[in-house]
Amino acid sequence: MFKTFFSRAAALLLLAGISATADAGMKIIGRRAFLRNEKDAVLKVIVQADKNDLPSMEIVGSVADRPIENIKTPPLAKGAKKEFLIPVETRLTVGKYPIELTLRGNGSDQQKVTDQMLISPRLPDQMPVLIWGMGTYHHQDLQEEGFTHAISEYWKSRKFENYPYLDEMLFDGFRGLDSRANARKLLKEKPISLRVMRNGKPNPKKSLNAADPEMQDRAGKMAKERAAVLRDYPVIEGAIINSELRDSTELSFDPRSKAAFQKFAGYPIPLEAEEKAGISYTSLRKFPLSRVIPDNDPILTFYKWFWKDGDGWNEMNSRMVREFKQEMKRPVWTFHDPAVRVPPVWGSGGQVDCISHWVYATPDPINIGAVTSELQAMGKGNPNQQIMNMTQIIVYRSAVAPAGMKVANEPAWVKEFPKAPYISIAPDEMSIAVWTQISRHVQGIMFHGIDSLMANKRTKRSWSSYRLTNPGAGESLKAILVNIVRPFGPVLKRVPERKNEVALLESFTAAMFARRSTWGSVGWPFQAHLALLWANLAPSVIYDETILRDGLDGVKVLILPGCDVLTEKVYHAIADFQRKGGIVVGDRFLVPAITPDLTMEDYTRIDDPVKDKAELQKIGLKLRRQLAPFYQPYCRPPTPTWSPGSAVPAMPIISSRSTTNARSAIISGRIRKSWKKALTTLERFRSDVPERVRFTSWEPAAKSHLRSRTEKRSSKQPMMQNTSAVSSCCCRKRSAPSA
Repeated sequence: MFKTFFSRAAALLLLAGISATADAGMKIIGRRAFLRNEKDAVLKVIVQADKNDLPSMEIVGSVADRPIENIKTPPLAKGAKKEFLIPVETRLTVGKYPIELTLRGNGSDQQKVTDQMLISPRLPDQMPVLIWGMGTYHHQDLQEEGFTHAISEYWKSRKFENYPYLDEMLFDGFRGLDSRANARKLLKEKPISLRVMRNGKPNPKKSLNAADPEMQDRAGKMAKERAAVLRDYPVIEGAIINSELRDSTELSFDPRSKAAFQKFAGYPIPLEAEEKAGISYTSLRKFPLSRVIPDNDPILTFYKWFWKDGDGWNEMNSRMVREFKQEMKRPVWTFHDPAVRVPPVWGSGGQVDCISHWVYATPDPINIGAVTSELQAMGKGNPNQQIMNMTQIIVYRSAVAPAGMKVANEPAWVKEFPKAPYISIAPDEMSIAVWTQISRHVQGIMFHGIDSLMANKRTKRSWSSYRLTNPGAGESLKAILVNIVRPFGPVLKRVPERKNEVALLESFTAAMFARRSTWGSVGWPFQAHLALLWANLAPSVIYDETILRDGLDGVKVLILPGCDVLTEKVYHAIADFQRKGGIVVGDRFLVPAITPDLTMEDYTRIDDPVKDKAELQKIGLKLRRQLAPFYQPYCRPPTPTWSPGSAVPAMPIISSRSTTNARSAIISGRIRKSWKKALTTLERFRSDVPERVRFTSWEPAAKSHLRSRTEKRSSKQPMMQNTSAVSSCCCRKRSAPSA
């Protein structure tokens, strides 16, 4: 992959004019490119005695047509070498300047070295657009497509000096992130610490025990060594930390892990804990019928400890970040992904600067919106952490064009790449995916699968698994990156999102006791999120920890998909939210202790993209219609209704919102065992006031009327919830809606 990359760098080195003496060698090492106004900038020059001992000599010459101060070299024994630093002026205009150095001794014995110094521009603020894997592609070709950064292994050691290529990148305003700050290589070293099963044998999955102090020390040392290679090169702005490694984490019952949990909790690891994904509450004896458990439940305590601290990955990431930054000795940034391929609990990624996650845009590009909401929920656990998101450019061919399937008008690429497992994304899906990425408040966007996006202009080599089968994908991406993201990126990074009034709870308790984790792309809670997005309800994702720390202030509709089990504190917070007038939407899995105001249908995908999308759209539209008398979201399609399975109108109309105390109306409907009567009652009272009046509670007369109509029924069917929170009327006129 890197052979052509290194060859290009070697060729650039030969451009420097070198005339060597018989006994001495002088060469410039390190970079020749510097940022304008960079402080303490120096050229590094090495003098080496090659064949014989070298007497004292002198380095003279000029840099940028400015004479340097002559440098006396000490005598050197055969094979010895010494490094010298030549200060350079960086307050020059951006451009290329000559370097002319001469190593001279007695008589005519001398060596001349000519090269160029590059004064590079300081970059303006921009939205980082990262491409994974630079490979054999030239950075100028990537820049032309709209990318600003490339994630790659820029070199593996100091032995190969590909500095000229990095100088070009710095001068052209392209930046890199290093991908070798990765603990994966620890798996190839010995001794190694692996996770242990209950029977005392190593886990056959060869899962690195990241909680082992020795493994953390070695990972930190590895990050520090990597930073030592990179620190002198500002073209490298940071690193990705341990991408995908946590996927292989498993519970470990080694003596150190058991002792660590015993110290944390005061009791041993519960016997019921066998798998990292949790257990099923149905397998537990005497489980509460309410499915509401104490906050200090031993099983829950263990799993929370494991996913926050016990498996060691969060701390290992943090350790590597600290060592990397300390050694770099200049501002850099780090990120980790896939950050929400874990249960919904704060801490994923440790102390990296950014968390990110990738998702496939096929068949539903809107997936990226759901993942971004999950990232934002995760990020709330660390206010200093920023959010990025990523789209996969590649598509699994087996999902869209299975090999061997015969179709009319077969495209040419089928014969050209008959065995390609990954092909290009469709142009429309590419466009929708990118618009979804930048519609959210993120600090950067990423892409992966360059060989499925563009042709390599400089070499025919390509990864055998990724193939360019639709050039339109690259054209669609370039149009948005160049015309939208490049000029408006700084604004997109700063414009915050609206405070969401619809929230979807991804409960860690339910994840551990009913296996409801989405892992960033699957499960009913994730599908429910897609249904709500298609219905233009735009939910935010919240965790149990969010509710316990921040409450539910500002939330008007709380969606509880797959909340089979909850803790007492979360339950009481939801019940209090409901008593105060908030709308609770549940499903058939909801804890019996909560009676929802509305019920949402659930759905399991059947691997039929068309039918799956249509069914989820039906669920979302049905819920939106049920909510319509009580809650109107910020946006609605320009047409009153749309047909599930068809495209939702792309340009929503921003509408004003009018709300009533929906909780009271729904309660009255429950008492009469009829939603229809509840809605009729609500509409009757709404018709008595001007159209654009917003209710924050019922009119006293309305309360009295409703109470008189339901007194007789209330003795037969008691209220499921307390309605004492219904207060006196407070109406406010609203301005006309804006379109």
